[in-house]
Amino acid sequence: MIYKTLNILFVVEKIGPYHNARFNDLSKVKEFKIFVLETNNTSKTYLWEEIKNYNYEICKLKKIQKGSQKFSNIAHQIDEILLQIQPNFIFLTGWYEKVHYYIIYKSFFKKIPLTILSDSRYRDYRRVFYKELIKKLLLRNFSSGLVAGRESRDYLLRLNFKEKDIFTPYDVVDNDYFSQPLKKNKISSSDYFLCISRFIKKKNHKNLLKAFEIYKNKNGNLNLLLIGAGPEEFSIKETIKKSKFKNCIFLEPWEKTNLLPQYYKKARATVLASLYDQWGLVINESMASGTPCIVSKNCGSYLDLIQEGETGWGFDPNNIIELSNLFFKVENINKKELDKIKNNIKHKINEYSINEFTKAVQNCIDNGLTNKKLSFSSAILAYFMYRFKN
Repeated sequence: MIYKTLNILFVVEKIGPYHNARFNDLSKVKEFKIFVLETNNTSKTYLWEEIKNYNYEICKLKKIQKGSQKFSNIAHQIDEILLQIQPNFIFLTGWYEKVHYYIIYKSFFKKIPLTILSDSRYRDYRRVFYKELIKKLLLRNFSSGLVAGRESRDYLLRLNFKEKDIFTPYDVVDNDYFSQPLKKNKISSSDYFLCISRFIKKKNHKNLLKAFEIYKNKNGNLNLLLIGAGPEEFSIKETIKKSKFKNCIFLEPWEKTNLLPQYYKKARATVLASLYDQWGLVINESMASGTPCIVSKNCGSYLDLIQEGETGWGFDPNNIIELSNLFFKVENINKKELDKIKNNIKHKINEYSINEFTKAVQNCIDNGLTNKKLSFSSAILAYFMYRFKN
């Protein structure tokens, strides 16, 4: 569709490196002017560096002062931002915060089409009937949905969203950045199993280390490199200290993104052992680097990115024997097989590129402008949730 310049507003908690790559690519579309609202730029959930090279405008919600009325403070700030930006389209990452509720409410009266950005899956949490009903009602005010993959699409369908209004992909990284040639003398390690993730319980380092112990007890030759940070770091270090193979397990602090492609490229395979994970962008990064992946079947990316024996392998995250056997399988892959897998990986990850994300955003906008959905009942519910939700 041909249209005049549109002001596009994305609402995220905090801008990370993969957000930045996506928004910079969108900024190249001459008909778009991109704005990004950070709702909590001091969040410590992810240890991201401050974004420096960006070609879009950033707005930030100010920290709410003690003693102020939270709802009126948020409303005032958002009203000012919407007045300043005058967005023609809003992309919203969720339906669970006061900020989200207020924007849903305001979008109705300002007649601004909304797109939901989602990688949520039905199986992520125990679903409660009344909460699901609230989501169904709120989604009536959304014209389009941009989702990560198969499971997140299915979840929106469960919430009565129409399939024709759902587009992919959402969870992408800058593939060109991770496919850059290997640089010499940047890191000394090579030929290891690599796990890059936050040190939190759901990432399942406990079973990963148990599986690696079994693999080494059966004379496995490769090492294990863990990169990350988080509340489970002490527990992980204690487990490594007690292992008789502690000299084969290496733990590195969270690395700057400019070194990550090198770690991926020198790995035999990347492992993501999560007990559950909505997606797992490290799998995108690894595949973009040309490195095969061993992925928990409870990760959203497994169904969409992993073709058994072709682009990687899946396993039950509670089955340490299965994971240890995959370590052996990967160690013994010959060069011809590995080259074939790398070629398969390249073709698959091209479907999840920044360019494909930009196309999906354009599809959402086209769909929203021609099929705008505005629900009064949804707006009233959103305002109620905004006022009374803790």
